[in-house]
Amino acid sequence: MSQKWFSILELAGRFDVVPATVAGWIEDGELEAVNTARKSSVRKRWRISSEAVARFERRRANNASEDNSATARKAVPRPTKNFFAASGVAR
Repeated sequence: MSQKWFSILELAGRFDVVPATVAGWIEDGELEAVNTARKSSVRKRWRISSEAVARFERRRANNASEDNSATARKAVPRPTKNFFAASGVAR
């Protein structure tokens, strides 16, 4: 069976992110990819296998369930100023 290969643009559409985000995952080592550009080419041409995408999705799903409670943003009460109190203007 032949393996399906994806481009950065295809995965950006799949995950609803910009292509730079997918490229960042590759550069950070979160997503395995193969550079298919010629050695003389300055520009990288990444291709990602369907197996690598499946591994990436499993890791992200596991991390999301573990990190959900630990990294949830909590509301921080912030002091507010009553600007009208100092000026004597009644509201």
